[in-house]
Amino acid sequence: MKNNNVLKEYRKNHKYSAQQVADAIGLSLSFYYNIENEKRSVTSGVAIKLAEFYRVPVDSILGLEPVENSFYFEEVEIEKMLFDLKANMNEAVVSGLLTTQEKIIFFKETCERFEFLLFCKKRN
Repeated sequence: MKNNNVLKEYRKNHKYSAQQVADAIGLSLSFYYNIENEKRSVTSGVAIKLAEFYRVPVDSILGLEPVENSFYFEEVEIEKMLFDLKANMNEAVVSGLLTTQEKIIFFKETCERFEFLLFCKKRN
């Protein structure tokens, strides 16, 4: 899947350096460049982080939706996503359906999403 033009276009449209994007999503610069230059595939986790960073749907990051048709998250949407993440996290912890290792992984991923959503909220 060709995504380099999409990622470069988002980055340049927002006037970010590759280093700024890499830092914001928790990647090294070289790793981010490898994604942008198609030497590495975009994982679902990285796609989600990029979508949250740019406040666009994941489909846009993956090149499935044109950049010009993508949208920014409104503050109300960010608040709802934060609320939903918290509810999902609480449900996962109290349900007893997850092993301890799964809870640790889920908690880590949820914290990363919270951090990005809060970052998006601050940018609004």
